[in-house]
Amino acid sequence: MVDLSPRTLQGYERGLRAPSAEVLSALAMALGFPVSFFSREPILPPEQRRVSFRSRKSMSATRRDSARAMAAIGAEVYEWIEGRYNLPKASLPAVPIGLGPEAAADFVRHAWGMGSSPVSNAVHMLEFFGVRVLSLPEEHADLDGISFWRKDRPYVFLDTSKTPERGRFDAVHELGHLVCHRSTEPLCEDSQATEREADRFASAFLMPRETLAAAAGASSLGELIQLKSNWGVALSALAYRLREVGYLTEWAYRGLCIEIAQHGYRRREPDGMARESSQVLEQVLRDLRSKGITRREIATECCISPEELDGYFFGMTMFTVEGGGAGGGRGFAPKLQVVSGAGS
Repeated sequence: MVDLSPRTLQGYERGLRAPSAEVLSALAMALGFPVSFFSREPILPPEQRRVSFRSRKSMSATRRDSARAMAAIGAEVYEWIEGRYNLPKASLPAVPIGLGPEAAADFVRHAWGMGSSPVSNAVHMLEFFGVRVLSLPEEHADLDGISFWRKDRPYVFLDTSKTPERGRFDAVHELGHLVCHRSTEPLCEDSQATEREADRFASAFLMPRETLAAAAGASSLGELIQLKSNWGVALSALAYRLREVGYLTEWAYRGLCIEIAQHGYRRREPDGMARESSQVLEQVLRDLRSKGITRREIATECCISPEELDGYFFGMTMFTVEGGGAGGGRGFAPKLQVVSGAGS
């Protein structure tokens, strides 16, 4: 794209030689970053062994490095916001080591005073308790999600191309990693055990065992479609959970899985819900716009392009609208207010 040999590019990357102003401008244009990006302080990506990656396919080392760098840039954008607004402090409970996923979900719910209420909006809930939630830029759509701790702040990056129901499950899946796997053995993207634990945590958290009694007698696809909105989950996730707690036989569960696939409900949900978004970013963008601060100014200060900035903001622009995906009015619905001032 820039008519340079791989050897020359490697020399630039290793600091063995410096590109001319003309070449640097060409590189910046080809890569979609401003020239200022290449002269800024080095990016410090989160430690690889402490990052939870969820990928639809195996990731090469280069792909993991790219994802970690993307996450670091997103975290720095959030830190820019924290320097100007008072945001909720992280209040994620430390789950005792050895606690199983189901018990861990109950533990976190109890610590947050949620009881067994359904979760009205998973993203808003995470933000209320201090998790920094961003969306995954489009070029990283092969990832389901990323989570990690940075400077004692928890971060979650979510894929917004999925159905809203699956997006909610992913959000709580990443919460499971943050509270259950922070002090365990190093994580990696193909750690099947930790991924299964996070899935079971999300399932138990979104669909507490005691609230599923209403669905105990449901065994037909039509009945499950009517019930799934109670918990805001995918049809397949509800069927799996009902089998897990013993309300569906293995035979009935397999039959439902076949019907779900035949109707195409693995890719699109019947009676779909509104997509959840970030109330923190919505309020921040609205306030910045009222002060005459543009997205280009924010991007310039963060040494990235406006398009790169947009990738982290759930498709919102400086012209945000009310709502942000309220989630249908189910139970636990935290509200928060972002206040201008020194970050904490």
